[in-house]
Amino acid sequence: MKFGKRQKVKAGGQKHSALLPFYFFTFTFIFLSACYSSSQNSNPENSNQAALEVPPASVDLQKPLVISPKPEDLALARRLEELIEKSEFANARWGVFVVSLKDGRVLAARDAQKLFTPASALKLVTAAVALDKLGADFRWQTRLLAANPVADGGVLDGDLILYGQGAPDFSEAGVEQLVEQLAAKGVKKINGDIVGDASYFTGDTIGEGWTWNELQWYYGAEASALTLNRNEVDLTLQNGKPRVEPPNDLIQISGEVRANQNGAPEAIGVKRELGENKIHVWGEGKTLDVRVAVQNPALWSARVLREALTKKGIAVAGEA
Repeated sequence: MKFGKRQKVKAGGQKHSALLPFYFFTFTFIFLSACYSSSQNSNPENSNQAALEVPPASVDLQKPLVISPKPEDLALARRLEELIEKSEFANARWGVFVVSLKDGRVLAARDAQKLFTPASALKLVTAAVALDKLGADFRWQTRLLAANPVADGGVLDGDLILYGQGAPDFSEAGVEQLVEQLAAKGVKKINGDIVGDASYFTGDTIGEGWTWNELQWYYGAEASALTLNRNEVDLTLQNGKPRVEPPNDLIQISGEVRANQNGAPEAIGVKRELGENKIHVWGEGKTLDVRVAVQNPALWSARVLREALTKKGIAVAGEA
């Protein structure tokens, strides 16, 4: 790909693990991958390869489901109901739909025709498609780019761009690696700004239907092509004063927590302003350990990079 007149500074880049940030049982993933790949293995020329034959869908979820009357299927359905009803999650909403891949019969169903918000099970499909389209050897790259080559004396005229391509595991350790590579190439001064470039992603940064008061938490962190530390910080208390780890000047913290008296229960509130990195903490208690999402992670990454460059002895004339 070409990025205008930008050239990759000969400081290399950081390659990231291809492991996707999804958690699933291995046998389930293998099964799902086999289902997804079955249509591609149906070519007679590939008859020497094992293929999973999936019958055409014969279930219409808009009509009443016909549950299999086979004794073994009824036993399976009863077992599933027992596992749910006797678990600590019995009060949760469960959606179960089990269909035989051999003949399409419905083995068990529980609220199978109800609408659900997509949950973590959707990650199985996402992971299978990602592995199929990208391949197991795929690696994300986070690179340093510049419009001009490094001049004599180690001076780089112009901006230094930190260009992300969606690596979910990029961290401050990755920033340090890039700075080390840059220093090894003899760069001593940058006559420009440090730019965090997240333009590789062109879609929305938050998901459709996400509630505004959950965007402040780690699981509501925005999607960004330039992600740092999973786009989250740890919020804790020190003598009643809120603090974040790792420390940074992008986040503004206000408020104080009073010590709870006479064994009163802890009641601590946390609020991050919508669309901003202003966090207010209040209440009574002694302990707090929560993860808060960071707004504008690209700017955060640029600031961390600028600070790392300065610590390494590389002068930066501009800002982040």
